[in-house]
Amino acid sequence: MISSYRELDHAMLRRLEKRILVDLPTTEAREKMIEFHLPLVLNPDCALSIKTNLDYKQLATKTEGYSGSDLKLVCKEAAMRPVRKIFDILESAEIEDEAIPEFTIDPIATEDVEAVLKHTKPSARMLQKKYMEWQKEYESV
Repeated sequence: MISSYRELDHAMLRRLEKRILVDLPTTEAREKMIEFHLPLVLNPDCALSIKTNLDYKQLATKTEGYSGSDLKLVCKEAAMRPVRKIFDILESAEIEDEAIPEFTIDPIATEDVEAVLKHTKPSARMLQKKYMEWQKEYESV
């Protein structure tokens, strides 16, 4: 599998019958991807499930230019935010006689995803113009 069109030489490109550019996901596709990676309940059949409270439409709008891989990373990082709070509680608690403090896992909120978006930038946005030029040059009709 080739990750970049620049890795192919012209001789190889001539042998390919079809050249299809898979563009960045649309707003609707991004919404579905976020909903897939962060459903209403994560791990519903397990003792430890995490709920979500997300505005999928708003997040889809804010992720313009993000690829499917970028969205998966953003969702994974957002899901870790409530878990990291538990780690902080456990690390800061003085454990006496092996007593573990009581805690609950907060739902993943829209604010968690927005916080992740502040430091996770889209990887393909800068290359979009080059991909469109490639599509014009090599596209199969």
